[in-house]
Amino acid sequence: MNNKKGFSVTVEAIALALIVILALPVRTLQYYSVIEHGTGFYTQQTFTITLLYILVAAAFVFYFVMGIIKAKKFELETEQSKKLLPGIAAAVAGVGVMVSAYLEFAHKGDNTSAYIVTNTIPSNTFSILFIIKEAFALLAAVYFILLAITFLMGNKPTDFKLLSLAPVFWLMVKLVSKFTITISYIRVSDLLFEILMLSCYIIFYMTFAQANTKVNPEDGQWKLITFGFTGALLGFIVFVPRFILTITGHSDCFFILSRADLADFGLAFFALATVCTRLTPKKKNEAPSETESK
Repeated sequence: MNNKKGFSVTVEAIALALIVILALPVRTLQYYSVIEHGTGFYTQQTFTITLLYILVAAAFVFYFVMGIIKAKKFELETEQSKKLLPGIAAAVAGVGVMVSAYLEFAHKGDNTSAYIVTNTIPSNTFSILFIIKEAFALLAAVYFILLAITFLMGNKPTDFKLLSLAPVFWLMVKLVSKFTITISYIRVSDLLFEILMLSCYIIFYMTFAQANTKVNPEDGQWKLITFGFTGALLGFIVFVPRFILTITGHSDCFFILSRADLADFGLAFFALATVCTRLTPKKKNEAPSETESK
């Protein structure tokens, strides 16, 4: 996509679309054919497993290279103006996080029962993680809603310095909770893609928080492209097949502690909206005039 000021991520966006078109049918087929219901483990080695891993690895390498190549050419635009697509994406992310937090709370009893089977940490530790995760989820939802209002009203999106860290901490707690689950690292399928997705989201949203609030804005903005596109790809791989299985009555096909989480989609949508509409050519530092230098 071409930014109106001249910076383009068209190649990256087209590459994402092509990979998604290939990856989603493959991933959906795996749930019906080679993934064990309830555990999310692979039951056998097939070509589709290798193909999916190759697609994800190739995508990461491509976006890493593109991020490094374009690192000195762009910056995150923070000027005061209405931003329709980022505003809508922030609202979707906020609603997604709120729905995720509500469903976590509503199904806490079911999750606790499943936890007893799949975790090895003490139950009180699980409860503490749950409370912390819910608290940061609510703060993250508030942040995205405030950000949506800011974008849609045309205000300057550089406020909320502390609040901008809420999504990062929420994602970190979610990631930690995933590592408490007892899994087979040889046969792992479902949980691995969630862990990779959350890792990419953490790096992207930390970098976004720094750039958007102008706190060390020059620190590694290449990560917006690398982990924005890679995170979005993994978000689609995790969310879309599960959503299809859920609405068709086959939600038992994936891991018992997982679900079609709207937050995964919302965060992917926001990341894409950011990298496709808010990256602009980096401003050149103009030399001071003779009058100013005196």
